[in-house]
Amino acid sequence: MKEGKKVKIYTGLAILLSLCIVASTVISVCSLTAIGSLKNEVAVITGNVGDDDQENDITIMSEYTIESTKNISDAYKKNSDSGLSDKEKETLKLASDVLDEIITEGMSDYEKEKAIYDWLVKNVGQDKGLLTVIPSSGEDSDNPYGVLKYHDAVCVGYATTFRLFMEMMDIQCMVVHNTERVHTWDLVKLGDNWYHTDVYSDAESGNYARFNLNDSMLSQEQQWNRDFFPAAKGLEYNYSFMNQGIAKDIFDIPAVFKKKLDEEVYTFVIGFEKQPVNEDAEIVNTIMNSIQERLLVDYPESYVNWNWQQDKDGKYVLMEQIYLGTDDNTQITPEDAKKIGKKIAKAFGDKDIWPVYTGEIGSEM
Repeated sequence: MKEGKKVKIYTGLAILLSLCIVASTVISVCSLTAIGSLKNEVAVITGNVGDDDQENDITIMSEYTIESTKNISDAYKKNSDSGLSDKEKETLKLASDVLDEIITEGMSDYEKEKAIYDWLVKNVGQDKGLLTVIPSSGEDSDNPYGVLKYHDAVCVGYATTFRLFMEMMDIQCMVVHNTERVHTWDLVKLGDNWYHTDVYSDAESGNYARFNLNDSMLSQEQQWNRDFFPAAKGLEYNYSFMNQGIAKDIFDIPAVFKKKLDEEVYTFVIGFEKQPVNEDAEIVNTIMNSIQERLLVDYPESYVNWNWQQDKDGKYVLMEQIYLGTDDNTQITPEDAKKIGKKIAKAFGDKDIWPVYTGEIGSEM
């Protein structure tokens, strides 16, 4: 969770955990035991030791609370806001307007879920605790009211808003918290299976890397109470498997990878006509590291996550998650930068427009 208000000790541990988890090819550097130890340390520092057999009324990062919104979704299905508070009525109206805009008759549950994911990624920004620009937006960033009204959210806000939409459409959904109680995401039921979806973690990339994962996939990043939350075992609606490419053998990986990149599909699996064996692992790592280096030529600051998964038949596939970077780190518009430069120059009595910092050290107009 990137809220930022719980400061440096969380941030330092989170960065170290991320370095251990992000690149699957360097797992030998950070053993699973070490990762578990770090997570325990986070839990001890935050006071979030142990877990609860419940979904709601859980506090995340000692600040954000998972609250039920069932009364709002029930009101939507009954077409009556009787009994709702003014804030709940406004939340219902905001959520209803979104559904009217993006949900059409005949959509499958999967298509509805994807439409909600896409809307949240496109329209909601992450609250990083830097500045509360709009009054009350920060304090409501953990609930659907604040998310839908101010388009600003922490992970709890993404998860509870996603769940609200799902429940309004009669799709079973639960908000999951990890055992350290520092992060939340959703479990959604499609057909006979449950799937994990973490919109918050995908919000900046929108690459579907954490869209409809099973337990095995998500367990590489998170731990949660599996005795309470239902098991996620499905692959049918996993975005990676729905966008599978087929390679003749491991040396065909670059061609399949480039084809997906050209199609602007950034999360997928590569299956093999000739199944890889243990002796192929080092060759695959070399291929993927080389692709990573080549990708940086066209997309600075990009990176690729890859790991092995098994399909429903037990065959091994290579899961790929591409994160495209950009060399444009500008956080403000050129017009605003120019205006700032003029104001600074005027204030200091300079003749020329003052160079304005726009996101990169040394960048200027």
